[in-house]
Amino acid sequence: MGTSSSGGGAGGGNPLIPSWIDNGNLLTPQILPQEANQPDQDIPEGDPADSENQYENNGVPDSNGESATNVSPSGEGIEMGGNNRYTTPKKQFNKYARSGGTNIAYLKQALRSYSRNAAGSSTTLARRMQPSASRVAIFYETIDNIRRKGTETALTEFNLTAYVNQPLLNTLSAIGELIFTHTGKVYEDTQDDSITKAAYANTVMRICEDSPDMDLNNLSNDQVEVMMAVFIEETIAQRVINDIGNQFTESTTDIVTLLEIENGIYQIVKGMVRNQIMPEISATKRGDKQNLERNIENIYRTAFDAMAGSND
Repeated sequence: MGTSSSGGGAGGGNPLIPSWIDNGNLLTPQILPQEANQPDQDIPEGDPADSENQYENNGVPDSNGESATNVSPSGEGIEMGGNNRYTTPKKQFNKYARSGGTNIAYLKQALRSYSRNAAGSSTTLARRMQPSASRVAIFYETIDNIRRKGTETALTEFNLTAYVNQPLLNTLSAIGELIFTHTGKVYEDTQDDSITKAAYANTVMRICEDSPDMDLNNLSNDQVEVMMAVFIEETIAQRVINDIGNQFTESTTDIVTLLEIENGIYQIVKGMVRNQIMPEISATKRGDKQNLERNIENIYRTAFDAMAGSND
């Protein structure tokens, strides 16, 4: 997997939910309480990272113009979903990056604070993932079509006959053309869609690395569900990197360390959410296909709930 490029990231003053994302009818919001004022778990007192002010500087705007006045390490003082919504998770993520990806406690705290405080509810964060949910739905329908009909029939229907009997990497990469076909939806060619494209590239690599002998002509339901879970996990990881970790590539010039930092994100996100979302994915497969995208958004809500509640 390649490292994500450093960029300006999302500023706290920008709308969390773009105007083109509808309210939909997600499940009842899970309003998560602000974290109690307690010391960071598994983090030594007097950590020198606490004195560094790359993202937090007591009233001085950070790199995204967000004021960090009176923000405690626990997250108190942050207006949930407000202009300072990224301040504390950025601080914790920055500590994780400066540790070279070795101090996972910082990363877990960053993910927890992000899920709890960035939007005020996991439902709002899930709604923000609507562009990804749409692409994940297409991916699921495409892979499930291959499972039911076989690669030759399905790929012929998709006008991808040239990829019959091709290596797994080639076929899954070609399927990306279907997933990201322009259909006139308003989110296409936005930053959100670019994040999902990066997530799909990582998804293909993970599937090929974890299951190099996978036979698309003999896919099981379980394999389809795991592939869908990997894509969802990758979209979350890429969303997190864009929102709170956009500058981690500036922490070191060592490519091995950068890969360690990024791979840690993927692994922790997977560890936090996989067990919780698999039952929801199985239920989605049995549900009404007309509501597939909405069901996937609810899977995102479950994933963010899991991240917000993790403290181990």
